[in-house]
Amino acid sequence: ENGEYVIGIIKGNTSGIYIPKYIGAEARKRYRSEMIQNIQTQIVEIKLQIEVENDKIKEIQQSKVVLDTEFEEMPPKTDLEASFENMKSLNDHLMSKEKEAAGKEQVSSMFYDKLKNAKTKVLELTKKMELPLNLDAYERAENQCTQYRDRLGDLDTQHAKLIQLLGNIIIYEENIKETSGDIDRISCDLETVFNKIIETKNIRKNYEEILSKPEYEYVRAEIERCVSDLKEIPLRLENAIVRATKNEEKYNNAMGRLEEIGKQIIGLQIQNEGLRDSFILEYELGYVVQYTDEKDCVRIAKKVCSQFKGDDKNGKQRDDYAKTLQDKYHENYNLMAEYSLRMEYIFEQFEDTKNEKLDKILLSRKRLDLLARIQGKEVNFNTLTAYIGDSIAETEKLLRESDRQLFEDILANTVGKKIRARIYHSEQWVKKMNSLMESMNTSSGLSFSLAWKSRVAESEDQLNTKELVDLLQTDAVLLTEESLSRLTEHFRSKIVLARKEQEDKGSSQSFHATMKDILDYRKWFEFQLFYRKTGEIKKELTDNAFYKFSGGEKAMAMYVPLFSAVYARYDGAKKDCPRIISLDEAFAGVDENNIRDMFRLLEELDLSFIINSQSLWGDYETVSSLSIYELIRPNNADFVTTIRYKWNGKVKELVTESL
Repeated sequence: ENGEYVIGIIKGNTSGIYIPKYIGAEARKRYRSEMIQNIQTQIVEIKLQIEVENDKIKEIQQSKVVLDTEFEEMPPKTDLEASFENMKSLNDHLMSKEKEAAGKEQVSSMFYDKLKNAKTKVLELTKKMELPLNLDAYERAENQCTQYRDRLGDLDTQHAKLIQLLGNIIIYEENIKETSGDIDRISCDLETVFNKIIETKNIRKNYEEILSKPEYEYVRAEIERCVSDLKEIPLRLENAIVRATKNEEKYNNAMGRLEEIGKQIIGLQIQNEGLRDSFILEYELGYVVQYTDEKDCVRIAKKVCSQFKGDDKNGKQRDDYAKTLQDKYHENYNLMAEYSLRMEYIFEQFEDTKNEKLDKILLSRKRLDLLARIQGKEVNFNTLTAYIGDSIAETEKLLRESDRQLFEDILANTVGKKIRARIYHSEQWVKKMNSLMESMNTSSGLSFSLAWKSRVAESEDQLNTKELVDLLQTDAVLLTEESLSRLTEHFRSKIVLARKEQEDKGSSQSFHATMKDILDYRKWFEFQLFYRKTGEIKKELTDNAFYKFSGGEKAMAMYVPLFSAVYARYDGAKKDCPRIISLDEAFAGVDENNIRDMFRLLEELDLSFIINSQSLWGDYETVSSLSIYELIRPNNADFVTTIRYKWNGKVKELVTESL
């Protein structure tokens, strides 16, 4: 009650203004009663507010009823819109008329003011006039004034003309007086002139008489020449002065140029000496050319330039050649190890001449040189190449002898016999093919034949195939020395050519492989296919001839030689060997009649065949029997189903029993 409280060990006092609400039963009861009373008071206030709001709702509802009634009594929207538009147009018309009336009133006021001002001016102007104040009187007065003004203007014009005429008369009178005086003076002058003319004629007559004498003709000509010269002398003198000035200027320029040219000649002579010494040093190396019959340096240089003119068209510079030399040196260094080959600069030592161009020339003669050792002696590049050339020639001589013995032994004994045998069998095979192709009975009357022709020689050292085969088919004992030499040279040339081709390709090949390739007799011949139609001569089957064939003839041209070649090869086998041929996409693009003939050829050649096709079944009357398999792959499955058929030469039957 006094605000003290104890909770366990906690004790304390509350402030005096705090009213307990939850601690103590009385406090809670009192607080609950206060809360209930407050809530009841709020309920009463809310009910009063509800009543007020209900009254407002009733008023609004009454207003709504009135508005609904008024709304129902209102005319339709279309009538209102029409009335509104009508009223709007009337208002616009009224405003337009009001503006128009205001404008007219303003104009009327303006004209009234002008009229008032005009009347005032008229009164001021007509104060001293005795004219009635009406329009007719003033118009008559205006017309009379106009007539008066016009007549007055005419009178003024006539008066001016009169004054002008009077002035002209006075001028004419004065001119007449002056003209009379001039006539008198001219008459006197004419009389004087006539007298002078008579006097001059007399003088001229006297002069002509004097000049007509012979001694005066020369004098007259000289006088005329002198007069002419006197006229030309000033011009000649002026031209001479101009020429003298120009010649003096040219002389001075020429002397200056002559002095400069002299200096240039001295410099060029010095450079020429340097170039001459450099050329002699380079020429004496002997790397380019040597003329034993020529000693003069200039003529030697001209010969060198003439001989090597155009060799620099590849655009290479001196540095390019130096780089190429270094590359070749490093590339072949190991091969030349036994000669102790080395590279060094020569002609690089010279004294400074204080002449920039000459020093540049002396510096430019510096070049790379190759030196080597042969048997302990240092030699230059020419000596080295000569030594190597002699060694190569000696080695080639030895190789020629050994090659000849090798070729003679191989060609005359072992390989020659095999080549002769194979060439013989190939010729027989070609004959069989021709016999077979010519005997084929095709519906189009087209037959083919094959020619196995010898190739021509590729160089002078080689034999053409016909000569080579003739020599190989000759017994080795009967071969002459010349024949053996020709055979040896032929194959040696082939070997050299093959090695050169390998070098050009950048590859290498063993001697055994090279010989094998050279002795391949199939490369010694070439095939030519010929065709012949009924009633025509035999012609070579070229591309142009092939493209002129029909579809069936093209098929015959492709398949007949193929089938004949296969048959000829099988004919050389045992009797019981299988004679099988397989074709992929067989006879594609060939029409039905020609396909029938193709199968007939296979039957006649007794060839067993395995072929596949997208559309070909092979059920032709030219086929005696055939086993057919149809491959089916449904819906891109990962397996293939086969359906088997049997063709007996007349009917295709489905085979149902399992194999």
